[in-house]
Amino acid sequence: MKIKRISIKVNQVDARCMILTFLVYMYMLFCICPQLIILSVAEIIKTVLVAGISVLILLCYNRMGRMNIFCLLYCLYLPVISYLAGKTVIGNRYISLIFLPLGGILFDIYLRNEMLSTLKKMVWFLMPVVLYVYVQTWRALGQSSYAVRAIKTYDEYSVTMRNMGVGGYEFIYFLTMLAIVFWGCVLLKKGLMKKGTYLVAFLLCVLLILRSNYLTALIVVAVAVTVSIILFLIQKNKILGGILFFIVGICLILNRVIISAAVGFLTKYLITSGKNYDRLLKLRANGLSSLFDILESEGRAGAYGKSVTSIKENVFLGLVYDENGSIEHISQHSFLLDTFALFGVIIGIATCVVLFSNFKKRFFKEKAIIISIPVLIGAIIVLAGNNLTASIAIAITIIYPCAVFDLERKSSDENAG
Repeated sequence: MKIKRISIKVNQVDARCMILTFLVYMYMLFCICPQLIILSVAEIIKTVLVAGISVLILLCYNRMGRMNIFCLLYCLYLPVISYLAGKTVIGNRYISLIFLPLGGILFDIYLRNEMLSTLKKMVWFLMPVVLYVYVQTWRALGQSSYAVRAIKTYDEYSVTMRNMGVGGYEFIYFLTMLAIVFWGCVLLKKGLMKKGTYLVAFLLCVLLILRSNYLTALIVVAVAVTVSIILFLIQKNKILGGILFFIVGICLILNRVIISAAVGFLTKYLITSGKNYDRLLKLRANGLSSLFDILESEGRAGAYGKSVTSIKENVFLGLVYDENGSIEHISQHSFLLDTFALFGVIIGIATCVVLFSNFKKRFFKEKAIIISIPVLIGAIIVLAGNNLTASIAIAITIIYPCAVFDLERKSSDENAG
């Protein structure tokens, strides 16, 4: 009799997890597929999906850890307090970003219920959609180097491009985080076929990032790749890793010569026009110091300054409690700075805690560190220097953990064998 009850209980958990899987997959589609993003009811559907996911998380969890409880409370606080303060725009903005804290909890649920294979399948089912958007975006960039950067929200041009399946900012930075994971798999996967497949996927991501005119995305990939190679060599041979670290240091000192050679190759063979082309020419002429000039000339420095000023004026409670406070008083170019400005220092620190909670301790052991540290660095750069999107959150909280856990499991199987 006891066995029967246990069986029924397990089946109930499996059913909840399968419904949860369906809701999460639908949410992913609405965050990545351009035709779904521009639907007039897209935000309502995503809000309903998030609510359903949150309810199922509570139903699927028997014993919720303190960190997961903290993340759930964080999810509720940001939009609820915004709506109560009459800041609807801010509330809507943070409802769409709620997957950053929820993603880590979801992964934990699948892990506890031994359903990570289901989560992995869901990620693979998402890849055809990603490939379709990639092809459409590539075609659009072939017609205009500014095709992606010109996509904003719901203006006529953006709607037309998204109806054609062309991805915008959210897709390029999704590919940025994906590229870091792919590169880690190139270094860690065994077998020439697997390494080759992930290398092709990595190169495809990098080529589209190069053409898309997003310099920060390019910098993130370059930094992440460099760090992962150093970590890989250190694990193979500490002396060799140390020598490479020294070489990288020398390259930074002599950066103008190195950058000139690298940029010369990129602008000759891979990118011949667009904003990134102009920026790369500035880097070639002035070295790394020109990055600050680029930030200044494009108004980024001034935009970040707006958030810093708002933080100083509303240290603890943030702009959300200020009657005159609005989204116009923040940079709208830095998720972390803007969150500090809107909700105050305490919630800003809580946001950093939530971000780091997605990087489990077990993912920094042995070979997994070769993916985890570059992804963490990439996430910090993106969230500090740009806006967070739900697609970026999906890459950080679902795709990255799946890849690391898969590598970890196969490593354990090999050691056991």
